Amino acid sequence: MNLFKSFLAVILALGFFLLIGCEKELKEHPLPESVKRRLEMANDPEIQKKKVTGTIQLPADISEKISRSASLFIFARPVGVENGPPLAVKKLGVVNFPFEFNIGQMDTMLQGADFSGQVTISARLDGDGVAGGGPGDVEGKIDATVGDTGVEIVLNHLVGGEKKSPQASQSGDQAITGNIVLDNKIKGSAPEEGSLFIFIRPEGVVRGPPLAVKRMAFTGFPQSFTISEKDAMRSTAKFEGNLTLSARLDQDGDARSAPGDIEGSLVTQGGASGIKLVLDKVIGAPVEDKGGSMEPEEPKTITGVVELDPKIAKEIPTENLRLFILLRPKGQIGGVPMAVQLFGEVKFPLSFEIGQKDAMMPGTTVDGPVEVIVRVDRDGNAKSSPGDLEGQTNAVVGDKNIKIMLDKKV
Repeated sequence: MNLFKSFLAVILALGFFLLIGCEKELKEHPLPESVKRRLEMANDPEIQKKKVTGTIQLPADISEKISRSASLFIFARPVGVENGPPLAVKKLGVVNFPFEFNIGQMDTMLQGADFSGQVTISARLDGDGVAGGGPGDVEGKIDATVGDTGVEIVLNHLVGGEKKSPQASQSGDQAITGNIVLDNKIKGSAPEEGSLFIFIRPEGVVRGPPLAVKRMAFTGFPQSFTISEKDAMRSTAKFEGNLTLSARLDQDGDARSAPGDIEGSLVTQGGASGIKLVLDKVIGAPVEDKGGSMEPEEPKTITGVVELDPKIAKEIPTENLRLFILLRPKGQIGGVPMAVQLFGEVKFPLSFEIGQKDAMMPGTTVDGPVEVIVRVDRDGNAKSSPGDLEGQTNAVVGDKNIKIMLDKKV
């Protein structure tokens, strides 16, 4: 009996120390901001309503012609939009048909994208696992309204011809192809899985939406890639002149940069092939400054306080208040903000911090002189409209303790 008690005491002691160790590890490794947001979205009933669900069917006569290891891609685009990045995308491994699917706000590619209205849902069974379609794939699509259930997509269009290399340009579009490799110096910092985001910008342009963006499943280094004008944010965009090609290996699937992500970039031109893009920078890792010391590289932010002018205090909504804080490059009129935050129930004065984690578009660098705009919105739309309340000031990303007075009615 004494032996049993001693054994039990040892087991309990081991369990206690393991619990302490796990708790310490959780405290030392907090969830990334983007993961927290995704969890919040998963628990938001309104966001969960913004999706389309249904079944994907694969006819038996076509099933015999498709590789058993083919990947299933599901895309959503606004009705009538054929080119550019999709509104939302999902990639799944080998699935059994009929397959029950859902795609919605949780799967949007760009921060701030609104999954609503009329959408075209398309599905592609792809033999090489690369999102760009090509001969040998089988496809199907249907138009739907966000919120629809019981939607049925039939994979009944078998693309003919020989399967092309994933590096091949499609429809004559200007393309850049090559391989992404990892710098040996940061080999130990690379995640084992994640998503690869590839961006194209005109050389020297560091702010605003990229010229083109592509998201790929990470399969290991070296990883081949193709990005073409078909991936452009605007259907009329062209790969002209010198271009900055950059890539990010992202751990949480969010296109915004976050600590632990790995990046690299180089300058090239449209039509270039055989590119070797080296990922050589770990976001948030120590970097050596000119003095030789090691300092952590932290994304810059702006911190401050929003105060309410007593003259318009009575105009503040008592219910469903939505307060936006937006950053725009100084001098920019209209267009997509550099970064944005949304607040619900607030009390004035309101303290805030806004920066890279709040970037609206993938690849956007939040830096330099900006206009900080505060808007209390009445219709739920971040765009200014009559009746909204606003205030703004100029700042530089990195400024601390700025003050913005909410003092104007639109």
